[in-house]
Amino acid sequence: MKTNTFPKSKLLVSLIIVSALTLVGCSAAVPEPPPTATLKPTFTPTATASSGTAEDGTPITESQTGATPTAPANSETDLEEGNLLTSNPEVIASMVDDFANKKTEFPRDLNPEQYSAFIDEMNNYVGRKSIWVETGDGNVLYYDIKQNKMVSVPGTYEQNRDLIEQNQIELFVKIETDPETGNIQFVNSEGELVTSPNSADVDWNLVVDASNYKNGPIDFPNAFKSENSDAWYDKIIGGVSPHEIVQKLKQAFMPGILMDDIVCKIVQEQNGWKQYPCINIMFIKADKDGNPLYGIRTMVGGGPNIFVGEEGGEIDTSTTGVVELRDSDDIRKLETGSVYYVGAPINQDIVWQEANKSDIDALQGVSPESNKYTNISSENMPDDGNIVIAGAVLIKKK
Repeated sequence: MKTNTFPKSKLLVSLIIVSALTLVGCSAAVPEPPPTATLKPTFTPTATASSGTAEDGTPITESQTGATPTAPANSETDLEEGNLLTSNPEVIASMVDDFANKKTEFPRDLNPEQYSAFIDEMNNYVGRKSIWVETGDGNVLYYDIKQNKMVSVPGTYEQNRDLIEQNQIELFVKIETDPETGNIQFVNSEGELVTSPNSADVDWNLVVDASNYKNGPIDFPNAFKSENSDAWYDKIIGGVSPHEIVQKLKQAFMPGILMDDIVCKIVQEQNGWKQYPCINIMFIKADKDGNPLYGIRTMVGGGPNIFVGEEGGEIDTSTTGVVELRDSDDIRKLETGSVYYVGAPINQDIVWQEANKSDIDALQGVSPESNKYTNISSENMPDDGNIVIAGAVLIKKK
């Protein structure tokens, strides 16, 4: 993976502060970041082809396709143009609108302040969403970002709008790469800098499914409690089974980063509203060359169970191997900040209906992107709201 660097800037302080403010629990709450937390932006966007208008900080023209990465110029003119870009919300908003509507690619020549402003505007474009539902019994449930669980209050959404909207969650996450190792860096829910230890050589565009799982892109752990390990993967990924439901629940695996050890307890409708615990996985969006661009915060829960293993190791696929997501203690066996290949049924509608026997359709603030797992890897920017995925397998990358 190609990693570039740009020169240090006094604007970097603002990037880490803004990043820290967006990462509290599963949400965009505003913490008091520790004074020692320092994010040193080292990821310099590279030039890519685009038919957009050529302005500093905007996607370049077709004639510039293939240009080598360069740091922002230091001329007075370029400085004024850069200041205009970050000080004029309409310019940033126009750029994000073009990107969201696939008129341009992600701008690759942004300095740290511009990058921060662009990701902020992406969150503005999608809309920072709170998660809530009116239960039909005179109450409304909403996700409280400080308690990391749903809270019930009497009345309707409109009657509790101010309270509920204090719990908005940001979808997009700012990332950088460590200049020495090339590993992904981000700010966690404690306002601390996290360097993902095994993320430097990840193919962030990788999707492992029935078409390629036997070709070795993932060194799948031995499913030692299964009658036959290969047959287990044939079943869950290839859909090899006489049972139609198994065929419909074929899984795909994509790389993501476990952001923290927080369990986000939202709800599912299952003859009443019942708790549905999730963990925070950040999927990395990358360009066609594999260069990481930004993170997408995703809540991953069970589908209905979650099994955990490590590449080249073993995975217990019996009932004793199921990982419970009741509270933080249950997931501390996982390594926060590490890359995991996340396996989940591609057709999320089926896993909710047939496996979980519940649904989250009535939850407000949840994106329709959740209907298909591999939508996360598509070129399109997610349309609206928070993404909730019913997963099944987590395999830690070597």
